[in-house]
Amino acid sequence: MQRAYRDKAWFLGEPDFVEVAAPQLVGKPHAEQVDANIDFKRATPRTAIKPLRPDRQGQQAMHLSVMDAEGNQVGATLSINYPSGACFVTQCSRVLLKKKTDDFS
Repeated sequence: MQRAYRDKAWFLGEPDFVEVAAPQLVGKPHAEQVDANIDFKRATPRTAIKPLRPDRQGQQAMHLSVMDAEGNQVGATLSINYPSGACFVTQCSRVLLKKKTDDFS
């Protein structure tokens, strides 16, 4: 499961914007590579699951807090995840668009 989650984290995306490696992920060579380092007697430590490529995460995040006249409050934190960012802001809303969704765990 850890290996599948790693693959999902690296390859999930909107095919219009991200090259999704589905044929490679479901192919026999990838399955053999994953299977070669599984110990069926114990769980693999999370730290032993190596990324497929060097870390691509950005360090950007923003937080927005809003309070209305009646005292209702809401806060939202957004991690940009640089490689996920489409680097495009809509003209009407000024919202930063992303080309990939993740972190649905």
